[in-house]
Amino acid sequence: MFARIANFIAHHYKGIIAAWIIVLIIALPIAPQVFNIVKYEETEMAPKDVESIIAQDFINQHFPSAGREGTTIIVLTNENVLNEEMKKTVFRIKNGIFNETHGGRIDGEVRVDTLYDALEIYSTGVLKNINQRYHQTKEMVNLTAYAIFGIPFEFRTLWQETNKSCFLVFGIPAMHLATWMQINMTYPSWNVSTVDSVAYEQTKNLLMTSLEAQGLNESERSLAIGWYSTYVMAWNATRGTPLESMPSERASRALLSFEDFLLAATLPSDFETFLSSIYSNFDLTNWNDYHGINAFCKELFLSQMQSMTSQVPASYVQLFSIYFETFYSLWNSSSSVPDDLHFRGIVETSVDVLTHTVGGEEGALITAVYSNLGWNGWNNDSLISLFTATNIAQLASVDLWLVVEVGKISADASIFTFQQLSHQIVVNRTIDNFPLPIIPALLSSFVNTPKNDTMIISLTFESNDENVSLGKESVNIIREIVRSSTAGAQGITTYVTGSDAISLDLEKSTNEDIERIDPITVVLVLILIGLFFRSFIASSIPPTIIGIAMGVSFAVVYAIGSYFLPIHYSVPTLMVTSMMGAGCDYCIFILSRYREERRNGLSKEESVKTAVTWAGESIATSGATVIIGFGVLSLGRFEMLKSMGIGLALGIAIALIAALTLLPSALMLLGDRIFWPSKMTAVKKNNGQKNKEGYFTKSAKFAIKHAKAIVLVALVISIPATYLVLTLETSYDYIEAMPDNESKLGIKVLGESFGAGKMMPTLIAVEMKNPVIVNDSIDVSALDAIEDLCKELSNLSSVAEIISPTRPLGEHEPINYANLSSYPEEQATQYMALMRGMISENDSKVVLVTVSFKEDPFAKESIDSIDVIRSLASRFTTENDNVSAIYVAGSTAIMYDISTLVWEDFKAMEVFAIIGIYIVLMIVLGSLISPLRSIITILLSISWTIAVTMLLFNFLQGVPILWLMPMVLTVVCLGLGMDYDIFITTRIREEAQKGKSDTDAIVHAMERTGGIITACGIIMAGAFGTMMLSEGALLKEFGFALAFAILLDSTIVRIYLVPAAMSLLGKWNWYAPGKLQRVKREKKK
Repeated sequence: MFARIANFIAHHYKGIIAAWIIVLIIALPIAPQVFNIVKYEETEMAPKDVESIIAQDFINQHFPSAGREGTTIIVLTNENVLNEEMKKTVFRIKNGIFNETHGGRIDGEVRVDTLYDALEIYSTGVLKNINQRYHQTKEMVNLTAYAIFGIPFEFRTLWQETNKSCFLVFGIPAMHLATWMQINMTYPSWNVSTVDSVAYEQTKNLLMTSLEAQGLNESERSLAIGWYSTYVMAWNATRGTPLESMPSERASRALLSFEDFLLAATLPSDFETFLSSIYSNFDLTNWNDYHGINAFCKELFLSQMQSMTSQVPASYVQLFSIYFETFYSLWNSSSSVPDDLHFRGIVETSVDVLTHTVGGEEGALITAVYSNLGWNGWNNDSLISLFTATNIAQLASVDLWLVVEVGKISADASIFTFQQLSHQIVVNRTIDNFPLPIIPALLSSFVNTPKNDTMIISLTFESNDENVSLGKESVNIIREIVRSSTAGAQGITTYVTGSDAISLDLEKSTNEDIERIDPITVVLVLILIGLFFRSFIASSIPPTIIGIAMGVSFAVVYAIGSYFLPIHYSVPTLMVTSMMGAGCDYCIFILSRYREERRNGLSKEESVKTAVTWAGESIATSGATVIIGFGVLSLGRFEMLKSMGIGLALGIAIALIAALTLLPSALMLLGDRIFWPSKMTAVKKNNGQKNKEGYFTKSAKFAIKHAKAIVLVALVISIPATYLVLTLETSYDYIEAMPDNESKLGIKVLGESFGAGKMMPTLIAVEMKNPVIVNDSIDVSALDAIEDLCKELSNLSSVAEIISPTRPLGEHEPINYANLSSYPEEQATQYMALMRGMISENDSKVVLVTVSFKEDPFAKESIDSIDVIRSLASRFTTENDNVSAIYVAGSTAIMYDISTLVWEDFKAMEVFAIIGIYIVLMIVLGSLISPLRSIITILLSISWTIAVTMLLFNFLQGVPILWLMPMVLTVVCLGLGMDYDIFITTRIREEAQKGKSDTDAIVHAMERTGGIITACGIIMAGAFGTMMLSEGALLKEFGFALAFAILLDSTIVRIYLVPAAMSLLGKWNWYAPGKLQRVKREKKK
């Protein structure tokens, strides 16, 4: 097949070059865009059917905003972050962000959550509640004051009014009757007319004196005189009648004129009614009876009180009734109307009785009102307002001046009024002199209490374009704002971190790595190839050929990433180094074989054909194994590995095609000029003289002579190396693997102060069988179950904070959720709002619990906790009848699922890689044994590589080995490591097919290819080694491990261990059944 390919290239090389140029022209505009579609967060590339993703989808359905808060976090440190200067700094940062989102550079909305924003929201709610409580309490104080003082006072006033009215209606006629009878008795000889006249004058004089003594006002006096005149006229009208000699009957008859008097008088209707009632309920015999007046006043007062209290709460109506009965009983127990001192004594006794009767807070309020307001202040609005404000300030631990200010606001004022007042308080007061009590958990959500040296500001972005990651694109703007806001401030250190900043910094460091690594890789390859061929032009040919292949590969990967599969950020860098390393190796083998054949005297065309026929088979076989090694990564379910597998396999395939087609075509076009200034001179025959043995000839003979010892040493070294590999503890912490940039340092500070898990908390959704909110009240039994779960979670050593309806602000202990009334009303209201926010609105059956770990989300302790939490959740669900299911989500859970998934897939990848490579080698080498020997030697070198990498990074540098590295290294090295084994084994097979003995074939093949293999190994190792220039641990570890593995393979394993093993195997190297066997030896007779 390769002979036919060689013939095709020799005859159509110009067309092949033209085709590659056309493809390159198409690819060039597309290739650079590959860096715009890569993904920087591994958790975004998880399969959709893993447990954590299903859980996240469930949580998103019931809590749409969960997990989206605070994608960017500003960390500020200072000796005291609660001082005035820090507050001003926070406001400057917030104002700067506001300006950028309103006509500035940030095209979207940014929610800024600071301690002071939280305080404003909290204070607004508290002030609103204080206002409501103030007006409610003031009403209670007014009602209580009225009960204590107003009822007795009004009753006494009513009694006095009744007494005066009785005198008016009946007292005046009684006075006239008594005077008339006294005159008639004194002067019995006077006639009736004379007595009537004298009695009128005397009574009139007495009445004027009495009216003045009664304290009647002018209108009342006028009314009394008018009534008396009407009465006298009616009295006089009975003169000359049978009643003339019966004064009492005359008086009764004259009293009947009162009704006509009322009709004629212009009186207020209520007073007219009152007088009419007096007229109806009294007469000349009982109008001045103390107890009679009491009974009348009681009945009338109760009627008035019933009407007056129609809008008063029932509890106060009952209070009024109890108190009035007590007061009336004491009032009525007297034989005459009490004087002022006696009256106050009755009130004081009534208050004592009432206080003991109602008891509790109501009793305390009654005592306080009686003691503090008294007779002089019970109806004074200013004193009542001050008393109310003082009472609330003491109970709520709020500054008195603030309660007074809040009390001046009307009860129906809008929330905006309280927001304005709250803002003024937050702006003008520090935490130390804040006039409201601050919930400790609210403060600790933003400040690392009690140290108070670190504060956080959380930013949540809402983009106007859903295809734009606004948070990530805004990080540099936020950093500018933070720097300008803290310029000149003493002792303030700031970090902008969070998932947005981490992603941006990772992208930036990756781009910087690429900008640094790619040129160095190319220059290094040019130098090494130039030294090998001793030609400037020859050194540039392989990088140029592979560069063209790379441009085409990047364009194809861009198309894949845009439409089919997310591409991990490491793929372009790995493609550059692997294609430059492996691809240049392929080119070097073609060039070397061409040069060898030209030196052997063949023509240019024949040399190209021979190079493609023999070296082409070797590099095609090598390329196939590398493609298999990379390709098996795409069999996994984790899209990061899939993208690595597809990208790298695709890159190697295109590099191989370029090496097999474009390079031979260039050789046909340029010929020996490629090796300028070196000259292509034929190798002189030695005329039977023995050639001087080179290094690789000596090494081959040494390996054959000491084969058993070399193999034994390799096996002995592999024992501790294998032990290290099997006991290796890897890290999931990609944040720790980042360079020491601002976002990483910010995470460290965040972790030291709050627990690094605060940035990406784990979300737990508890699905209950019954609604948690019933008839607008929370089911306490459901919260009991939630708290039981929280207690078990809090016992885990890795957990720093739990936020749930029972711990709404991350309290270390549960709040009194069963009796929120035990808290000040404003705090209870705040708690209730937070609790409701953690219960799903649609069916109220799902409760959200947020868990923050002490370590960062991807630290081993955090990752290991997920399995513990899920086991706990499973047991909890089984044991609790009211719990339907528990879902565990979040970045940590996703990473745990990814790692578990990848480990499961890795086993299959290894099997497929080994089987695939074995089949390719079996077919190409025509042997069943040699492929096994090749795979075993590769696995040995892999174990040595992982062990050395672990010792260097983990133990010496303290840098953890990332969990992907051993897995990816294994499958990659299974492919790449085969390069040199295939190159030397196919050459040994070629020499054996020509009739040489196994020993001679090994020595001759080593002599011919040893230098090339070592050179290629150094070139590939150099290409991979440039990744160690990366600032990130992932590429550093990959770079070192791959470079070490390639160097180990090309200088030790292939030069010493492979010849030693093949010499020991002897004829078994080529054993295969039937036609599969390619090296056939005639049996000696």
